[in-house]
Amino acid sequence: MRISPWTKSLLLFAVTLTIVGASFTFVLLHHEDGDNRIAFSLTNQSGDRITQKNLAGKNLLVFFGFTSCRDVCPAQMSKLSNVMNALDKSGHGKQITPVFISVDPERDSVEKVALYLKHFHASFIGLTGSRPALQSAADRFKTLLE
Repeated sequence: MRISPWTKSLLLFAVTLTIVGASFTFVLLHHEDGDNRIAFSLTNQSGDRITQKNLAGKNLLVFFGFTSCRDVCPAQMSKLSNVMNALDKSGHGKQITPVFISVDPERDSVEKVALYLKHFHASFIGLTGSRPALQSAADRFKTLLE
């Protein structure tokens, strides 16, 4: 028996929809703490304490890096700045909040993060904090700090 292309497409769509639905259900049922917010308490480039509550309801574009990184971090931050510029041009820039989180609290003071961010898109929020606070944030974001 030969299956028509229409039937194949419909079957593929049904299988894909089932997989996506099952994956979504699995994630909802097996989320570690039942809270979809990522808890953190860090200091921004202005010296203000920022938690997940300050950024609630915003779509975050988060990058972990450090200001003394010579190649990878500035290149990636430039790419993210270009993305934000393109979003601004399309009228969608206000929908995304870019966030830079330092992984080097020993060298990245609030002032140093503020100076670093002046080279990138103006909407970036820079965050830093103590080693334990950054480790906690990284753990919640499922990111490894080395």
